[in-house]
Amino acid sequence: MKNLSAFIEQHRYAIFVFLIGSLVTIILTVLQYRDIDTQRSNSAEDTLTKYAASLQSSLDRRLFTLDALNAFLHSYAELDLSKPNEEKQFQHHFRLFANELHDSVEGVLSLQLAPQGIIRYLTGDENNNKALNYDLFEDDSRRDQIINAIYGYHQVITGPIKLVQGGEAIIARKALFAAASPNASAARLQEKLLLSPEVPVPDDFWGLATVLFTTKALLDRAGLMSPSMDEFNFALKGRHGLGENGEVFWGDANVFDNNSHTQTIEFDAGTWLLAVKHTSAFPLSSLLSIFSLGLLLTLATVYAEVLLSRNRIAKQTDIAKDAFLASMSHEIRSPLNGVVGMTSLLKETHLTEEQIKMVKAIDTSTSHLSAIIGDILDFSKISANKIELDYHAVKLVELFQSCIDITLPQAEEKSQYIRLSVSQSLKTVFFKADSTRLKQIVINLLSNAVKFTGMQGNIELAISADTNDQMPVLKIMVSDNGIGMSDDQIARLFERFSQADVSTTRKYGGTGLGLAISRNLAELMGGHITVTSKVDKGSRFIVTLPLEIVNPVDAQQTAQVMLPDVQQNLNILVADDLSMNLTMMVMMLEKIGYTADTANNGREALDKQMTHHYDLIFMDWEMPEMDGVEATRLIREQAESAQKPWIVALTANASSTHKEKCIQAGMNDYLSKPVGIDQIKQKIQQVTGA
Repeated sequence: MKNLSAFIEQHRYAIFVFLIGSLVTIILTVLQYRDIDTQRSNSAEDTLTKYAASLQSSLDRRLFTLDALNAFLHSYAELDLSKPNEEKQFQHHFRLFANELHDSVEGVLSLQLAPQGIIRYLTGDENNNKALNYDLFEDDSRRDQIINAIYGYHQVITGPIKLVQGGEAIIARKALFAAASPNASAARLQEKLLLSPEVPVPDDFWGLATVLFTTKALLDRAGLMSPSMDEFNFALKGRHGLGENGEVFWGDANVFDNNSHTQTIEFDAGTWLLAVKHTSAFPLSSLLSIFSLGLLLTLATVYAEVLLSRNRIAKQTDIAKDAFLASMSHEIRSPLNGVVGMTSLLKETHLTEEQIKMVKAIDTSTSHLSAIIGDILDFSKISANKIELDYHAVKLVELFQSCIDITLPQAEEKSQYIRLSVSQSLKTVFFKADSTRLKQIVINLLSNAVKFTGMQGNIELAISADTNDQMPVLKIMVSDNGIGMSDDQIARLFERFSQADVSTTRKYGGTGLGLAISRNLAELMGGHITVTSKVDKGSRFIVTLPLEIVNPVDAQQTAQVMLPDVQQNLNILVADDLSMNLTMMVMMLEKIGYTADTANNGREALDKQMTHHYDLIFMDWEMPEMDGVEATRLIREQAESAQKPWIVALTANASSTHKEKCIQAGMNDYLSKPVGIDQIKQKIQQVTGA
């Protein structure tokens, strides 16, 4: 038993694959069986449709002879058959006309005209002459059909039957009426009591037209007697036009079983059923191929299992990468947030000239470090398809002017001139864009232009619209008269971690990610970036993006937040595991007129909330012992409705997934690090309702 358990444990994946392979093989066998059965059924149906149409056409061609005889009668209806000369003339024309029909329609044994029901004119060999002067009204077996032909105005079919004159044929009849004929009379109908109670006696009754044709000729013309039909068996049912209720009069009666395919052959006073069935049995031998298919499928399943295993590992790697990125974002940006925040607070104090220079150096270094970290994290998100765009209405001029304002201090250090040129038609418009990501692209291009342009250089940011295409396009051009690039350098320009060459990296610095990120962001927005450049002449970058102009009423412009003159007393808690961030947040709150308690982790924040019942909590996302999400969930569960605080998440990751988790945990809002004083003011305004 132990050996069996050990064997199963050792070969559990192979056993699993074998079981799955066997199951799939059975399923495929069933599907193959159904597929073959469907194909055979479709083949039989197609064949049946083809030959039923051919048989219908062949039958209609022979029944047409009755209409031809009717037309002939009306052509000579004025001849009085009781007068020998006129009767002889009628008979002469009948023979000529009937011979033409015999020549044009194969298999016709005889054409007959029976004035007042008595056969007086007929064609065919001398055996047919036995039917001459035969009174059809005396034949009780045909009485019902004759009544149907006369009073229902139908073509009726009898047979196949044995003929009086010998042989076997299908007989088709049609009643003839000719009011203008001297031979028309209802007397014979009244004499022989061939009356229908529903319909009055027709005074214009002339007689009956009959055509006799062989079943063989009918089927041969339809192609049913062809030697090529060995694949199928056919049978016809419905003797005397009785359809489903009639006898099988041609073919094997076994064709009409549960597996047969049938189609109706119609005529005026009845129907036949044509049935078809495969001559060969179901090809079970073809299902033996499932064995080899099952073997291949099992091998494919093993291979698929390997691929799935790799995919699972890759997915776990992606999850680990996401977790790592989130952790890095928090671990790097959180302390950097403290540095940036404290630096901004320090700049607001009274400083000596030497201290101002030191603070400026710190500010420049932290900004540079923040940009490098942002590039690395952003590129990792783009590579993992984690970037999410936030579209909203943006005023063109203000957005691009802000890009210049951000870049201008760098340019002024090199005495460079940056000019903004905007098309007249775009100066007052709002358009739909992700302003943060668009600014990231433009600032990146402007920063590169400043970096690679010498002292007193010229840089231009030109904005225009191309409306020649069906969809308007926004064109953003950044040009400079800097060092330029060769064609080989341009070819490597958008590669990650790459710059024009190694010497450029040493001289100018940077990660080499900025342009790669900008290109990817532009493509995410549905646009692209192109570049032209010449060494020592300068470079020109052109960003093209879909231009969707929106109504200014829909534009949401962020105004500076102003608190009311009368401060409301707010009980505030700040929870963060970094003491620098706690100090910075407390100082910012004090600067705008509030005091705050602090907590070093989620557990401490939970305990303090249960005691002090805070109105507003700034809750860091990632903290030891208990993170901000778990602390928020427990606060919501334990606090009474009147004691529930307004909780704002402090997070270094502001993706929509993190935002959704914040809301699900019970947080009211979130702030992305680094945090500024205006943002804190805005959140307090939401709480106070001012």
